[in-house]
Amino acid sequence: MNCLDIITRAMRRIGVLAGGDLPREQETDDALETLKAIYRRLITDGTFGVIHDVTSTGEYVASPNQRVTAGPGATITLPDTARDMAIVCIVDTARNQTDEYIFDGRAKKWTTIDYLTPTSFAPFSTSDPIGLSCYLALELADEYGQQPSQITVQNAARWQMAITHNWSAEPSTVRGVYF
Repeated sequence: MNCLDIITRAMRRIGVLAGGDLPREQETDDALETLKAIYRRLITDGTFGVIHDVTSTGEYVASPNQRVTAGPGATITLPDTARDMAIVCIVDTARNQTDEYIFDGRAKKWTTIDYLTPTSFAPFSTSDPIGLSCYLALELADEYGQQPSQITVQNAARWQMAITHNWSAEPSTVRGVYF
């Protein structure tokens, strides 16, 4: 699903849009900024795990959950694949900019938060689009002076728990040690 799909569903959940309607351009832009802020909050809260700091001055392939500070002339590339909900932050000192990337394991793709557009793929929309739209709806409800329904609140809480506890990850088998 793309970001506009998630935004439209969220706005319908809080009664701002009727079925079949699309948000106006300014509403879409505002909701997209809120969606980006949700992804950043998940990173900041540690939902995706601990971020390890690395510095590079040349060519470097980032590993999942690294914050790479790229010196002048450095070229940082993302790994081809990673575990679901891996992140990479690239701090470009030459541009004085930080780019944050999230890996969606089901879609098998990296997405940068800063450059999300309404037609961009929305990370984690393939695993639970209802939960993600409900989580966004809770954030938007206050801006629009709306009261979300109980089912919207419950779906948002389920989505947050699933993301926080990484329930979408494949289970790993650990061999027991017996004496």
